[in-house]
Amino acid sequence: MERMVRDFQQIEWDAQLEDDCRQIVRLAVREDLDRGQDWTTVSLVPSDCRGAAELVVRQKGIVAGLVAAETILCEVDGAVRWIPHASDGNEVEAGQAVARVEGSVRDILTTERILLNVVSRLSGIATETHTYVRQVDAFKAEIYDT
Repeated sequence: MERMVRDFQQIEWDAQLEDDCRQIVRLAVREDLDRGQDWTTVSLVPSDCRGAAELVVRQKGIVAGLVAAETILCEVDGAVRWIPHASDGNEVEAGQAVARVEGSVRDILTTERILLNVVSRLSGIATETHTYVRQVDAFKAEIYDT
């Protein structure tokens, strides 16, 4: 029996996907801040306070969603600089820092929940998919959709 070969196109980050991401971020901001501010952060953190934080992986896996981070930070309109230490698709170890943010502590704290939710969710999907890909490696099978 001949193996069936399908045309498969990997989804690439483009203007449409970026716009989709922006819409999701807008909904997340509305849900998280209700069109207001993070009042706890505003109350406790001086407006001129600057700092940095690292995005550290808790479990070994495949990182994903980092490409969306700059779009998230732009959409939230924070004064935060994004410095990636890894790329989407990289296998990472527990305890590994995959990115760093620097800038306004208020903006870091306001943005972190959305950023962590997106990266965590997409990394979980990528890690699970990687598990399936490894399981079918020895067979005449490929994973096409997740």
